[in-house]
Amino acid sequence: MEDVHGNTRRSRANERERTRTHELNKALEALREVLPVEGKLTKLETLCVAINYIIALQLAINQQDREVED
Repeated sequence: MEDVHGNTRRSRANERERTRTHELNKALEALREVLPVEGKLTKLETLCVAINYIIALQLAINQQDREVED
């Protein structure tokens, strides 16, 4: 009897993991779509490019703010 419940529990855990992975992949794909990079990136590359892009955007905004103040 434990084996049946264990298998059911494992099946539910596997389904939750598949759902989690699917949602993560959808979010990474959405992020890739707004990055100024062509071609497929790995998950790690996507995150690194996004970090660098955000930093560059912040620097550009700060520069514009300084120019407006002058």
